[in-house]
Amino acid sequence: MNASKTKLGNTSVNNTQKSVNTAVDKAPARWLVRELTRRQIRNGSYSLRCFARDLNVSSGSLSAILNGKRAVGRNVSKRISDRLGLSQNEYLQFLMGVEQGAPEKSECQWQELPDDQFRIISDWEHYAILSLIKTEDFKYDSQWIGNRLGISHYRVAAAIERLLRVRLVEESGNTLVRLTQSVTTTRDVPSTAIRESHRQILEQSIQSIDGVSLELRDLSSVTLPVDMSNIPAMKEVIREFRRSFFERFTNGELKEVYNLCIQLVPVSVVRSQKNNLNGVH
Repeated sequence: MNASKTKLGNTSVNNTQKSVNTAVDKAPARWLVRELTRRQIRNGSYSLRCFARDLNVSSGSLSAILNGKRAVGRNVSKRISDRLGLSQNEYLQFLMGVEQGAPEKSECQWQELPDDQFRIISDWEHYAILSLIKTEDFKYDSQWIGNRLGISHYRVAAAIERLLRVRLVEESGNTLVRLTQSVTTTRDVPSTAIRESHRQILEQSIQSIDGVSLELRDLSSVTLPVDMSNIPAMKEVIREFRRSFFERFTNGELKEVYNLCIQLVPVSVVRSQKNNLNGVH
C-alpha cells in the first residue's frame, strides 16, 4: 500500500465514507477491542499478549490503547493495517479515526452481560476493580486493591479470579488490563442478581451520608407528578445521561472510584399495582 493511496484529503475522506466496509469502526481503540473479542471467541486461549504479537506492538502499548490511556498514532495504525491485511477502504476508515483524534471514551463501547454471566460478578467490588484499573497509580496487588476499596485481600483475589474467568480482564506482565471498555446489564428483565446488586449500591449510598464529607459526595432528589405513558422515555433519558456522564468524566487525572446511583421510583401507590393487590386479598 503506497503513500499516494493512503493520503487523506477532505474530498477523499468524504467519498470514502459512503463505500467503506462498516466492519471497521471510526474509533480505533473500539475497533481493536472488537477484533480482540472476535479472535478470543474463535480461540479461547488467545490472549492480549498474542494480539500484541500479531499486531507487532508491545503488550504494554496495546493495553494502554485498549484502556483509552494512549492514542493510536499514524505509524502504529499503518503497522496494524499491514499486520491485519486491511483492505484500502478499511484502512482509510481506521485512519480517519486516528487523524480526527476521536477519543475512544466519547464513543465508548458498552458490552452487555447476559444474566448468567452477571450472576458470577454481581457484587460491587468487581466493578470497582474494573474502574480502579484505569486509575493512574493502579497496582496489581490484592493487598493494595483491598486497602483502596476497604475490603480484604482474600475478597479481592476471589473477585479478580472471577473477572479473569468471564474474560473481562487479563493478566499482562505484572499488571491487570481490561478487555472491554465498559459493561452494562440487560434492560428491564427480572433478575435476582441485578436486584441484589442494586441493594448493595443503595447501601453504599446510605453509608456515605454519615461516612463521607459533603464536599466529596452529592445526594439529591426531585419529586414530580408523572404521566405513566412517559415512563419508557424517562428511563431512556436516564440511560443516556448515565452514559454521557461516564464518557465526560472518565478523563483527566483518574485517582479515585465513584458510583453514580440514580433511582426513579413511585412514591404514590400505582393504581394498577393497587388493583392487583386488592385482587389478591
